[in-house]
Amino acid sequence: MEAFLESGGDVETVLARLPTDLNTLYTDLLQEHARRSGITPSVQNLILQSVTHATKPLRLLELAEMCRVIDPVGSGKDLRVMKNLVRAACGPLLEILPDETVSVVHHSFTEYLKGATRYEDEGGYPVLRSGPSHAQLALSCLQYLLTTRCLDEVEISIDENDETEGIGDEPTSRLSRIPEDILQLRMKYPFFAYATRNWYVHIQNSKVASYAQNEINEVLDQFFSVGKTVKAWLQVIWPGYTSDARRFSGLHVAGRYGLVAYTKRLATERTGDVDACDICGKTPLWWAASEGHAATVSELIAAGGDPAHERKYNGWQPLHEAASKNHSAVVKVLLEAGVDPLTPIGLTEHEKIMEYISPGARD
Repeated sequence: MEAFLESGGDVETVLARLPTDLNTLYTDLLQEHARRSGITPSVQNLILQSVTHATKPLRLLELAEMCRVIDPVGSGKDLRVMKNLVRAACGPLLEILPDETVSVVHHSFTEYLKGATRYEDEGGYPVLRSGPSHAQLALSCLQYLLTTRCLDEVEISIDENDETEGIGDEPTSRLSRIPEDILQLRMKYPFFAYATRNWYVHIQNSKVASYAQNEINEVLDQFFSVGKTVKAWLQVIWPGYTSDARRFSGLHVAGRYGLVAYTKRLATERTGDVDACDICGKTPLWWAASEGHAATVSELIAAGGDPAHERKYNGWQPLHEAASKNHSAVVKVLLEAGVDPLTPIGLTEHEKIMEYISPGARD
């Protein structure tokens, strides 16, 4: 429009310079703003992947902090400088809303980025496919936690030497206020809250999109290689449940959060851990069944996991747990593995003691 209004502007010349469609316009704008801002294509790509595939709208501060830590270009940069770079990376194609979250300016731009209006072989800006985008966000979250070592600052109350039997409640059943030290970490590390609670979600989504998990598994090996890191992470995401997070192995985490490829890897490498119980008597397979991760249950059964393991706390087997939560896909997997659909609920520890003391008496 400005070109048309310029004094002496030639209409034919202006029309000849206009992009043929929105796709061309978006490609040109992204290239131009990358050039003007001096930002690298990798950072621009990460920003756009985050805006289009994050589990929630990310704030400018969170995006800047993520890029500052995990991308070599941002290394050593002041957070304020990085925020300005994020602002300039895509120009007016991204907007900063009043709550400081970053959003695409128009739905047609989202369609362009995700390839709904163009073919990948047409050239131009790379299409942001679901699998690679979620994988990159998973890696970004894990690398942020590893690079900043922010979890080292968590006060761990999980005591592996405590042999007291776990209560066995679900983590969500005893929610408590976020501890003060965790609130302070969120302030100190702006991407901390998102990274701790979403890396596994992005792994699940990348696997659903059939994206290769090799690189993710390598980074997961680093994450799980330090027991303190895993305990600190459990402390953060399970407030009020940490007393029951004892004897919780990497395979328990993989089962609980549906990390299919990593479950297969761990179950193959550590066959002795397949039926290991946490302090509440839950196996990795029990956790996977409880959370509805049918593919993970299949991998654990294939690795020799017991599909009929009975928890001493309440006598329930994975079948009872899955059925109680309407996880039909898991129930199907268990039945196909030979579990009896009429399996009765077993005796609890208390009932077993009473049965031993007085056969037939169950109080």
